[in-house]
Amino acid sequence: MNLKPKPILLFETIRVENGKAQHLFFHEKRIKQSISSPLMFDLATIIQPKNKGLYRCKVIYDTSGCLHNVAFFTYQKRMISSLKVMESDVVYPRKYLNRQALDTLFNAREQADDVLIVRNGKVTDTTIANIAICFNGVWITPKNPLLAGTTRARLLQNGLLQARDFGLDELFNASQFALMNAMIGFDKLENIVFQAA
Repeated sequence: MNLKPKPILLFETIRVENGKAQHLFFHEKRIKQSISSPLMFDLATIIQPKNKGLYRCKVIYDTSGCLHNVAFFTYQKRMISSLKVMESDVVYPRKYLNRQALDTLFNAREQADDVLIVRNGKVTDTTIANIAICFNGVWITPKNPLLAGTTRARLLQNGLLQARDFGLDELFNASQFALMNAMIGFDKLENIVFQAA
């Protein structure tokens, strides 16, 4: 009888633009932090994108470092103009393929475009992106996000963001608000509407 636990599936979403995969260093770094064994594949080798256009590349792998699938999808940006603020104790420390807890929150958004998740009084993420606010002239992002995204990591490393926790008062009094992920980069949203749960 084989009692070895089944590896958990994870994934990376990688922006591929005009034949070039973007920011692979940060994606590979997160993958290596998410697995329990040596990485069994090379991102630069397995991603063979089309030459023209913008694509979302989805790389599915497991916690043992084994590759399961690579797929490309034409990308259409999802427009976000409203977020429903929801308190939740959901945890999503790695980019799990099973997003059931996040999907449940998303499905409770009512008329909003997505949800903004608050945990223990601190703002975290939306279901698809890290966030940042400009407060007192400084762009800050939650110190303890739901998921440490690759764009967030890159902007923190470059000194364009500072990481510290903040609550709803600072959020609502911020001068600017932005979403960030691998596909949209750092996207400042004008006139974002926050809806109470």
